[in-house]
Amino acid sequence: IILDIKMPAGSGITVSENLKSSMETMNIPIIFITAYPSEDIMKKASEVGAVGFIAKPFNDDELLAKVKEVLGEDRAGHQV
Repeated sequence: IILDIKMPAGSGITVSENLKSSMETMNIPIIFITAYPSEDIMKKASEVGAVGFIAKPFNDDELLAKVKEVLGEDRAGHQV
């Protein structure tokens, strides 16, 4: 899941907490994105189960590389 920290209807942190508290969704990796990167936000995201963090603005290659990293793939798409 790619999840923004700030969303119109609430907080990505709250969404992540809800996902991680359910047996059905607790193992889904979450990558957070935010326009407001700070150590506090990164720490909180990590505490609620984030496996990756990207600051806005970002480019497509950066996002794709982070997704591959989280999925355990190298640049060629092979499992590592």
